Amino acid sequence: MDQYATVLSAYIHLNPLKDNLVAQLEDYKWSSFNSYFGKTKSVEWLDTDFILSHFGRNRNAYRLFVHEQVDRDISKDVYQGCVLGDEFFVSRIKNAVQHEDFDNKEIPQSRSLRKEIDARSIIEVVSDKLAIEPSSLRKRRKNNTPRKIAVYLVSKYTPLSLLEVGRLFHMDYSAVSQQNRRFEKEMDENEETRQITKMILNEIEMSNVET
Repeated sequence: MDQYATVLSAYIHLNPLKDNLVAQLEDYKWSSFNSYFGKTKSVEWLDTDFILSHFGRNRNAYRLFVHEQVDRDISKDVYQGCVLGDEFFVSRIKNAVQHEDFDNKEIPQSRSLRKEIDARSIIEVVSDKLAIEPSSLRKRRKNNTPRKIAVYLVSKYTPLSLLEVGRLFHMDYSAVSQQNRRFEKEMDENEETRQITKMILNEIEMSNVET
């Protein structure tokens, strides 16, 4: 994994150049890049030793390495936008996240590390358990609780972005976020709504178990 650490470090340092914020990477004063090769004094909290140790602590060698990465595309080594590493490393991280109990809302990308649930599966389960037509989940009408449940579960348990969820349910992406916040409050205050949502989620998870 250490080889990816050096690539990731270079990738971060190159962002100002790739975003056309400066013509020369060394001109971007908000970056720690200059501290790595000694142009500016390193701040107290910045630890450069780990990365530089891969270059024999030769600061100029690291500087050259970073510039060599300008045209490199690391996307093929990135899984779901949040894990940089080879197949074995990604597998270890996915396994760890599967068994970790934390709030996915704090780290949105972490949803994609868990076993992916298809939005259509959620819509099918909601429709089946609440005995409604799937098409009704896409219709805007007052107090459409099944639709609220479907939007909430698709937003929380699939890799879809808010924009993609909005397109699926014919909503603006900001409306998706607002509706989900209101629905979470509704679940806190309404035991029946909370239990129905929990029952549907359990059914979705059971139907999504690998055989």
